[in-house]
This record gives sequence, structure tokens and C-alpha cells, in this order.
Amino acid sequence: MTDANYQVSMMDPCTHRSTTTALARLSRSRCFSIRYRLCPQHPFPAGLLDALVAYLSLLSPAEGALYEAVPAKKIVFAGDSAGGGLCLGLLQTLLTLREIIPSKTIRFHGKDVPLDLPAGIATTSPWCDITRSLPSTFENAKYDYVPPPPQRPGTIFTPLPFPPDHLWPTVPPRVDLYANANMMAHPFTSPAASPKGIWKGGPPMYIAVGEELLHDDGVYMARKAHRDGVNVVLERYEGMPHCFALLAPNVPQSQRCLKGWAKFCVDTVHDRVKGCGEAQFFNHSLTKTDIRSLDDIGTLTDDEVEKLIKAGRDWRIDGEHLLQKVWKEQELDS
Repeated sequence: MTDANYQVSMMDPCTHRSTTTALARLSRSRCFSIRYRLCPQHPFPAGLLDALVAYLSLLSPAEGALYEAVPAKKIVFAGDSAGGGLCLGLLQTLLTLREIIPSKTIRFHGKDVPLDLPAGIATTSPWCDITRSLPSTFENAKYDYVPPPPQRPGTIFTPLPFPPDHLWPTVPPRVDLYANANMMAHPFTSPAASPKGIWKGGPPMYIAVGEELLHDDGVYMARKAHRDGVNVVLERYEGMPHCFALLAPNVPQSQRCLKGWAKFCVDTVHDRVKGCGEAQFFNHSLTKTDIRSLDDIGTLTDDEVEKLIKAGRDWRIDGEHLLQKVWKEQELDS
């Protein structure tokens, strides 16, 4: 790749500089690292809007910008965890806008900018179920440092017990930091809950996961996109925790993941991504690779995945209604 190619990284330039630097070096590209607004003070869709503006700014720079426009076919979205989910949310936003706008353009910096899709999406440990309702969230807790949710369905959902401050609880209150409860199964927030056919026409995807809490998020997202005709590369690493390639970059599994991640970025820009329809399951020592069909991975059907995520949403909606009812009564009393 030449230095005209970009990775649009949903990874903060401060906290993720070592990772973005490694990816830029390995792929011989430039990395545009985005500092998007964060919850709880800036809930959904603030971060998604920031990501969209950042992408459009590369496609169509403002007058006087110190860089030239970058073609969409030279851009790869990259991110880990929530940033990986944001990459998928941004892609879904672009696909939706292209579907509903006949001209497939958007007005930006005084110009009609074509809503071209990026060359690819490259993620590790993507958060694709914001409700954290899939089985690995609890079953893989023994392998991960990320704690599982403190509650399970069956009681009224209550917010995490953070001490009150100027940011939380919000006014009016909500049960989740990232979004209002009724948005938590939307394809922009929980891509794994997206309906059949919604990823049709999307660019190639790379997804790497460990044996972690978000294992099912990545696996079922990969399968869903594959079934919609997307060229998907899935790598699964036995015994590795959430975002292992970022936290322990010098261990062999992380080195293998980073190189695979960077190689995908190069290959997708040059339209040579291979492995369509196959998932690579690496054992803990990288001495054995099990090749599986993406159609055959996972124990849940697509309908069962959607049902679990929507149940997690509805559970939170009930809790949020009760929370806001109490808040309104307190407002009236005061």
C-alpha cells in the first residue's frame, strides 16, 4: 500500500497509539485515529455521527484542508471492542443511506458527496450485542478479565451502581450508559441483531475474536454477514481474552492476529481477500488450525440470536420505564 491509503480507526489516538502505529507499519498505510464523543454524557448516536463526519471529511475535505481527498476504495474501517461495533454501525449507516437516498449522495461542505462504501471493515473483539445477552457473555467469563453483567433476566433491570456525579444519572434517567433502552437492538447499536439481507452489498470484513465474553458477538456477526453475501474472514483464538492483540502485543497469538489484521487491510484495498465462507479456529499454541464453514459455526440460529438480543432490550425497556416513572413522581413532588 502507498501512503495515500488510510485506515479509519475507531480507536482513540491517545489510548491506542501503539496499536494504530503497529497496524500502520504492518500495512504500510496511514491511520486516521478518531476521538469520538463518549457516553454517558454523549450517548448514541453521538459517536456514530462523529465517525460519519470523519469518513466524509476524508472523502471530501473542507476548503483549505491540509490533505487531499481520499477515495473510498483506499479506506478501511478498523476498530476493537466498542470501536469494532462502531465500525459496523457506520457501515450499516452508509448502506441504509444508500438505500433510502436515490442519488446516493449527501450534502457535506457545500458539495454533494457520493456515499461510497469503504474497501473493507477490520475488527477485533467487536461488540455486536450491546445488551450482552448471548451465551458466551456468561459461559466464557472464566477465560476473560472482563466481568459478566451483574444481572440476569428475571428481575427488574436496574442501572449499574455508579456513585452519582454530574454525568450520571442522566436527566431524564436511562438504564444504560450508551443508549436509551429502546435502541439497544437496533442494527446501528447491536449489529448482531440485524435482519436478514441488511448487509447485502457490504465490503469484505475481517473479524478476530478470542475465547472471550464477546466471542458470540463476533462469530454470529461473521455468520450473518456471510449469509448476506459479504466476503468475511473470521479468526478465532483459543484461550485468548478480550482484545488480546492490543493488551499483550508481543505474545505469538497477538503477533499472528496483528499480522492477519494488517494483511486483510492490504488485501481488501487490492481486491484480493481470500477465505470467503471459511473461519480459522487456532488452538492455544498456534500449532493447529481448524478450518470451518461460516454457515456451520455457532449453536444458535439467526432467529435465536435476534430473539435473545431483543429480549435483553425489552428487559431494559421495562426497567427504564420504572426508573423514569419514579423520577417523574419525584419531580412532581419537588
